[in-house]
Amino acid sequence: HNAALARVLNQPARGIGRKTALLLAAQAEADGVPLWSVISAVAEGEGPAALGSRGRKNVAAFHALISILRAEVLDAPSTPLPGVVARVLEATGYGAMLEAEDADGSERMRNVRELANLAAGREAGDLQGFLDSAVLAQDQDALVNSGPGDLRRPVNLMTIHTSKGLEFDTVFVVGCEEDLLPHFLSCQEALVGPGPGGRDPVAEERRMLYVGATRPAKRLFLTFARVRVVWGQVRPAAPSRFLRHLDEGP
Repeated sequence: HNAALARVLNQPARGIGRKTALLLAAQAEADGVPLWSVISAVAEGEGPAALGSRGRKNVAAFHALISILRAEVLDAPSTPLPGVVARVLEATGYGAMLEAEDADGSERMRNVRELANLAAGREAGDLQGFLDSAVLAQDQDALVNSGPGDLRRPVNLMTIHTSKGLEFDTVFVVGCEEDLLPHFLSCQEALVGPGPGGRDPVAEERRMLYVGATRPAKRLFLTFARVRVVWGQVRPAAPSRFLRHLDEGP
């Protein structure tokens, strides 16, 4: 989520310039932690030593804004999703920014309104499921109904969460690596101990892999990379611990 967080740091403009953003990203990379952890550290008076007082103040304000919105969503899970979208647009100033822009901003605002319309069809509290669907939604009808040959059988790209309840002849589950599946944050949570109600974050990730592995009717491919490029640096990658427990068959 680092890339998504970096995109909204100064959108709309809130005094967090490119230099500040680079300092935060560099610190996250050096410490091997998510960008949000560095932002939280700045809000607590720590973080990059080279960050000036103005930058610290603006980053802390951003942290407070996101923390308030997160708390509101968690404290009121029954809030209809269109209300959540409207609240985020108002609190962040993103809606006002788009309305003040030219035709391009008006078009983007129409897209945001359509997003709110789509949210009306989802259950309250299913924010993550809604966001996954919104990000990955594609105009499948246009693709299937145009063009010859393989264009009539498009590849579906989605998260494992989105694939629940679906079935395909062939499924590729990519990124079966440590820090991806299970995710780095889940592993960090597990080190602290069981969550509320004995929740085991790593066990939940294992169940997610099971969901993905049971989507195909005929063929399943589980893939992993040996190296990945992270923030411009090539890093070794290790196969997911879950792969060691798979039945190798006859």
